[in-house]
Amino acid sequence: TNTNSAEENNTSSEANNSNEENGTNSTKENTSTNTSEENSANNTEENNTNSETNTNSVESNNLNSENDLGSLSKQKEIFNDFENELKASNSKEEKTSIYKDWITKIEDEIEVNEKAIEGNITVDEEALIESKLEWLDEQKEQKEGLLASLDTNENELADNTESNTINIESSTVSESIKEKSKITESVEGITFYSANETLETYDVSTAVERKGVTKQTEFKSSSANAIIEDNQPTINKIKNYETVINTLEEQKSATDNEKLKSGIEKKVEKVTIKKEKTALKVADDFKEATANDNELANERLEEVKSLITEDTDQNSYVYKQAQEYDDKSIQLENEANQLRSEATGIKSIIEKNEKLKEALAKEKTSIDYKEKASKLY
Repeated sequence: TNTNSAEENNTSSEANNSNEENGTNSTKENTSTNTSEENSANNTEENNTNSETNTNSVESNNLNSENDLGSLSKQKEIFNDFENELKASNSKEEKTSIYKDWITKIEDEIEVNEKAIEGNITVDEEALIESKLEWLDEQKEQKEGLLASLDTNENELADNTESNTINIESSTVSESIKEKSKITESVEGITFYSANETLETYDVSTAVERKGVTKQTEFKSSSANAIIEDNQPTINKIKNYETVINTLEEQKSATDNEKLKSGIEKKVEKVTIKKEKTALKVADDFKEATANDNELANERLEEVKSLITEDTDQNSYVYKQAQEYDDKSIQLENEANQLRSEATGIKSIIEKNEKLKEALAKEKTSIDYKEKASKLY
């Protein structure tokens, strides 16, 4: 009996040892499994972190790229010092020197932007640079014209002194004599013809060129430019449509196949409608931007006119020219309002946009005339 009891006890002990081993092995396996899961989780977190870091790096690079390119308004700010120097200058020599430096700086900026457009940039960045280059080209042409006018004015004033003394009735004078009796004057950078005949000599045109919104993005007030900046993605979209249309037109001109031409024309019509629909989306914002500039121009003009007294020579060339710009600015404003009123009743998207484009051009020209009148008064 004792022998059997001992054997049973040994058997029980072996069983317990076996259970302990199984428990230990099970614990090790669980520990191994947990460690594997932890490693997997850590790897996933590291991958996510690396992914986020790469994303942030790309975003940072894009942001730096945009900052490097700069906006059109930032481009314009570069030339503020030249504007201030010109206003403070008194002699022809000073003005000549300022214009020459101004033109040189414009040429430098053109070169910088032309190099930038050759780099690895996005479509939006390319559109931004193109808008700046277009503005810089216009500024260069304008400043070169003003520089040339400084010499021209002096020569023409000397050449026409004798003919300008002719005092005869406008109704009896021939056009050739009228032309000879004119002299060219420049006040605050504004060049105009004047003579001792009638106000007809000072005539300012109200004809404007219809331009698409992508060609009318230059505004003067900060509030107006902020509106344009907000609409830049839509403006770029319109520019892309214009590029597509130009490419299709070139393809049409390059082929003699009538069937191909017909197909291209249909594509042009479709893209044109898309472009005009997109342009309508920014029409109201462009109107608001123009209104902001117009308000500033009106304030300036009224301020200057309030300084006119009985002692002001209202028969001078300068004063009469100012009156002509003033009157024509009002006429243009009225014509623009009429065009916008007509546009509301037009269903055709293309015809509606034509009215709105002309209205915008008249409004911007009106503002330009008010600013010239302010300087001349």
